[in-house]
Amino acid sequence: MFLSTARAPARWSARRLSYRAFQQRWASNSKINKSRDRFSVLAGRGVSKQSVLDCVASTDKTPSGSPTPDASAILVSRDLARWLDDTDFMSALLQQLHPEAIGSGQDLSVLTAVVDGLCPRSRGGSASSGLSILQGDATTILPGLWSGGDSNAPLRLDARPALSVRLSPLLGDFRPVDVTLPVANTVFQNGRPFTLLASRWRAGGAGTSPIGSPALVDAFEKEEQIIVASTEGSIQSHADVSVSLFPLTVPRRITAGLGNIVRQVEAAGGPEEQPQPASLELEAAMHDIIATRSRLLPEVPVPNRAWALVVPPNSPSLEYFVKFPVFLDSTIESEHQRADAFARHFSKVLADGGRLHRVLSGGGGWGLKRGLLAIDPETTYCSVSESRDLENFIASFGGEVTADSVIALGSYILFLVEPMPLPSICSGNEVSQNLPSLVFGTAPAQIASDEETEHAPLPAQLAAGHFGALSSIGAFLRLESGAGSEAARGSRPHTTLTKVDVPDSYVWQGASRWI
Repeated sequence: MFLSTARAPARWSARRLSYRAFQQRWASNSKINKSRDRFSVLAGRGVSKQSVLDCVASTDKTPSGSPTPDASAILVSRDLARWLDDTDFMSALLQQLHPEAIGSGQDLSVLTAVVDGLCPRSRGGSASSGLSILQGDATTILPGLWSGGDSNAPLRLDARPALSVRLSPLLGDFRPVDVTLPVANTVFQNGRPFTLLASRWRAGGAGTSPIGSPALVDAFEKEEQIIVASTEGSIQSHADVSVSLFPLTVPRRITAGLGNIVRQVEAAGGPEEQPQPASLELEAAMHDIIATRSRLLPEVPVPNRAWALVVPPNSPSLEYFVKFPVFLDSTIESEHQRADAFARHFSKVLADGGRLHRVLSGGGGWGLKRGLLAIDPETTYCSVSESRDLENFIASFGGEVTADSVIALGSYILFLVEPMPLPSICSGNEVSQNLPSLVFGTAPAQIASDEETEHAPLPAQLAAGHFGALSSIGAFLRLESGAGSEAARGSRPHTTLTKVDVPDSYVWQGASRWI
């Protein structure tokens, strides 16, 4: 069963671990952790299979005497989707990844998935093509890979496969961050709506492959898979979330709304004044910023999308937003400075219960419909959620707040926009040496347009110690307290669910900062 808004993902709810237990599990597998490896081969369009294999061959191999990995998670950019159907290439790739298994008869567990893109070579760059690979013990990095597997059973017609990765808590929080990343639509690449495959290979000469090289034994499609990629057990290791937005208005208390519709907010003069239409300040601010941007960049289409940030009434972040300047400067640089400042603070906003929603429609109108705003109600990634949506709608009538409620009366709402695009600057073809160990997020620009903007193919380059992927749909985040953690979480909500679909936004973990 795929992810549902009605409950936590089955992979975690079946055995809900507190973060302390999660760390203890890693400590008990320290020998395996040391042998695990992650790296990416980042390239441009038109990269050859041989150049990728050459890059993989140059990686550090498992030291002699160390536990040898028997599993690999291989994420491939959409333009290389057909490579996964080439058994000769896959056999050669696994031979490079598991040289110690050649001729041993050992079974190798492999998860392959096609994603929209890989991490940019450097901050601010475009999405990369290539492969991102994680190796380790199958039961550790790919739990439940073979559960419910049937090579003859087709996927459901309404299936929307996704990967889910658990990261460490945000700084100052105690709830692990579960990231759900939808896989790419590959119908125009390999004829499949989506590509998420579990396969078993035997490194013993069985099948039609050359003697000793891995041969395919079995494979089937999956609807979901958890990847346990975080190995850092230190309390100093934490996840971060950054979005490329900056506030356009100050927080206003929601006084009227239903479901995902905001009707009225508290006026600037406070509760003594008549509540104002929800879209009043946003409409005025958007009119001014669009006029300013059109004057600065008359030849360039500028972003005019807006997002809403819904913040609980007891959130410590409210004080930060009250002090955040919302006046408009007429420079591109000032917008990016404000966006960078907000990006560095967004992890705390999320830890304090903030939720991000794209503004879908609204404004204008008259009578009771004047100033209504509709915001995106999707906070979790699921295939069928009508029954839960009805439950949430009914609950909203009585003001009941659930983990995936969109509008809660008394909460605060403010609106944010993307900064103007920076002038195109060639950042070079070299892979940054500061890529975090884990990066998941959204593309800096429309991934589909990469083929048009990239003029010359870039050589394949190795990004050692890095694993991750990007989605054109967004990343779905879940922060949830385990049993017995009430004292640890303090005043923070038990569960926070949000969808991050802002271009150039990332969830990352590692020694290197990505903002």
